[in-house]
Amino acid sequence: MAHVFAWANAKGGCGKTAVALNLAVCFAEAGYRTLAIDLDQQGNLSAGLGVNLNELSATAHRLLIREVPEIRRYLIEIRPQLHLLPNSIDIEADEGLVWPELLVITPIIDARITSFFADECEGTVINVGKKELETLK
Repeated sequence: MAHVFAWANAKGGCGKTAVALNLAVCFAEAGYRTLAIDLDQQGNLSAGLGVNLNELSATAHRLLIREVPEIRRYLIEIRPQLHLLPNSIDIEADEGLVWPELLVITPIIDARITSFFADECEGTVINVGKKELETLK
């Protein structure tokens, strides 16, 4: 059974990304197939896992606006047992998102991501940014 852990808080600087990053790495080191999902526009989880944000063309936001339907095309293998659905500042993709609806339901319910959780992962860590939460107010 896959377990999903999501960190979200409207306050910046409270450690959401650090906790998500460390748990994802620890789960992978312990041998669990782990998916880290970066939903923060700043892409700090992606950068923290060693991804060059300037070279990204396939981001979580582009997946959510359904540019390409296959989730595997967006994933980066960070290390054995750890894959990342990266994100970065992507103004073009961000304009296609309606955050209040997407933030609440899409990451968990979207069939592509959910089936990947069930089929491929034992643990999933989701990092949600301050800006995305503020749009819910």
